[in-house]
Amino acid sequence: GKSYDEKEAIVDNVRERLWSATLIFSTKLEGINMPEINALRNSLPEGTNAMVIKNRLLKRAVRGSPWVEVNDAAKQSNLWVIIDSDLQGSIKAFKKWGKEAKKGEINVGILEGTVYDAKGVEAIGELPSKDELYAKIAGGIAALPTQIARLTKEAGGQKAARAVKLAVSPDA
Repeated sequence: GKSYDEKEAIVDNVRERLWSATLIFSTKLEGINMPEINALRNSLPEGTNAMVIKNRLLKRAVRGSPWVEVNDAAKQSNLWVIIDSDLQGSIKAFKKWGKEAKKGEINVGILEGTVYDAKGVEAIGELPSKDELYAKIAGGIAALPTQIARLTKEAGGQKAARAVKLAVSPDA
């Protein structure tokens, strides 16, 4: 077994990883061997980690943090995936690894204090990334002056047509 100091170092490391995390989710560890875990780790984007940690140590790491919902999920041997920012890429990489290994169904995920089932985590993976949203917002902002000019021109044209119509036929 590990000494108390080694366990505290593990808890501190996990606590530090969770500090920058956006989403964490788990899969059953049962039937997954070390080469498969290493293959998963190598396939995940930068900023995403897959780790195996004893439930007792994980519960210690999340104590007093926004991740306390993990306590309900930490009941069996789990492989935890901790994602900093690339939710879409990380979940897609995990699903691809799961298909190739024929393992790795998502048990539970936690995002901003809310617990999600496998379908919820997969739906989160379908959402656009921050970069995609920023691009859409920037495109909308860039198009705004053109739209305003077009509306102003159309409104001015309509007013001119109405003025001509009133001048020609004041009863209209």
